[in-house]
Amino acid sequence: MRFFLRHAAREITLLPAQNPGGEGANHLIDGTSGLSAKIFRPPVPLDLGNRLEAMIQAPLPVLRGQLAWPKDIVEDARGKVVGYLQDYFGGDYVEMASAITPVTRPAWADAKELRRFAYDAALIMAELHSQSVLFPDFHPGQLLVSRRGPTVLIDAASCQFNYQGILFGCQVAKPAYQPPHFVGVRNWADTIKDRDVYSDDWSLGVSLFQITQGCDPFAGKFVGSGVGLNPRERAASGVFPFSSNCRDYLPPTHAEPYRFVKPELRALFERCFVDGHKRENRALRPTAQEWADTLFHLSTLRDDPSKPPMTSRVPTTLKSQPILAAAKTKIRSLAKTAKPKLQSWGVTVFAACLLMAVVVLTSIDWTETAVGGSRAIDMASSAETEQWNFKKPANVDPTVVIDKLRTRSKSE
Repeated sequence: MRFFLRHAAREITLLPAQNPGGEGANHLIDGTSGLSAKIFRPPVPLDLGNRLEAMIQAPLPVLRGQLAWPKDIVEDARGKVVGYLQDYFGGDYVEMASAITPVTRPAWADAKELRRFAYDAALIMAELHSQSVLFPDFHPGQLLVSRRGPTVLIDAASCQFNYQGILFGCQVAKPAYQPPHFVGVRNWADTIKDRDVYSDDWSLGVSLFQITQGCDPFAGKFVGSGVGLNPRERAASGVFPFSSNCRDYLPPTHAEPYRFVKPELRALFERCFVDGHKRENRALRPTAQEWADTLFHLSTLRDDPSKPPMTSRVPTTLKSQPILAAAKTKIRSLAKTAKPKLQSWGVTVFAACLLMAVVVLTSIDWTETAVGGSRAIDMASSAETEQWNFKKPANVDPTVVIDKLRTRSKSE
């Protein structure tokens, strides 16, 4: 079969197919490096020619080198549109879906690389949204990752956009990544007018959860009474098995411990899958830019359980000790009986304040805060005493001290 490039006006020879997908397959081009052709299997979408022409005439000004955008239209010998020309990403590029799955994950895809995958995925989606482009078929299988190269979004022709007043919709999607109000849809063409950025935000949230946990966010074990829901029904009902508020489901046993996921990410997952699961609350889902901003400030997606938690020492509580109670009682009594002499009153107040300061300092606990709990440290027996040079006076009787100060004030 012969193939031709419409804009380059030349014939090309395709090599055997690579990585066939749902819509078609990619082919390297004989005698050409860095380019490939995606050929659709019949029946070819009716609007494919106009869609590709619009994309070629209006390339996105963002994501250079990270988006397999159409470069030319591939036609057969009769002039029928059968596919498009795009950049080829070979070398050590692998599908992100393979790189995040524990059993197929390459050795170089460590914790920091997984964080990079998540950040790149969020940033790509945010850049598309900034150009009013939707990507309804977004999932880790649509992304390529490499140890050295940038993350790449492939199958760009399946995006949804407006061009010169014409809506080019997306007619393909993976059910597991679609928002709850699309559960049960059989023809994805029926969802074109109902799609918005919030639909994409759901797909992104599911993808980021899989990168973080290595499993579906709605996978779990039913431990309640009666009949449990399947994963898609759980999504539609806001049942998130990994949430601390979920009572009838437990996370799958093969999943990584969810408690080690960074708290910032856990909060965003909760907003996406619980607060924003209903269509009327879809605006509560984290945006792609919000995901990207959060991930930018993280070094990994999870805390390392093998390392001791970071600790900090701050003064947090005051003890109710007998010495403090006695001082308060004596000061109240003194305030009622003292003579209205300005000098005498001033000396007494100053002495009382000084004593209170001493009492407070001797009543401070130092708390060492750590992940999962806190532990009080007694300053009288801790090495912190020497560090801060705080020493507790022994056997201080506030009654004796205040009586002496009062006697001295009267004599003056």
